Amino acid sequence: APAGDLHTILHHDLDLTAAQNEQIAMLEHRYVARRQVFEAEMRAANRDLATALDADHAFGPREKAAVDRFHRAEKGLQEATIKHVLAMRAVLDAKQSEEFDRAIYRALTAGPS
Repeated sequence: APAGDLHTILHHDLDLTAAQNEQIAMLEHRYVARRQVFEAEMRAANRDLATALDADHAFGPREKAAVDRFHRAEKGLQEATIKHVLAMRAVLDAKQSEEFDRAIYRALTAGPS
């Protein structure tokens, strides 16, 4: 998984200092909490969609609202993830940033697994 690749590169290939590891650990802790909120919202939107589809057997206003709710949460998660990646990058030195940037590019341009 691309996120796993970024994690491996970050924690095993970039020779982080103790201070960098500490800063990144704090960033990761905050990100996990934010990610969980967005994921919970997406699950709730899917439950709303399931309930609406079960009742309506059509794509109507309730279904559209559930899909829109899911997409708002999904967008929020993607934006939070990008901000998280950039915050981690800001902790790196120039050489580490170059390698991290290449890994981000590969992760974002990789085809389906």
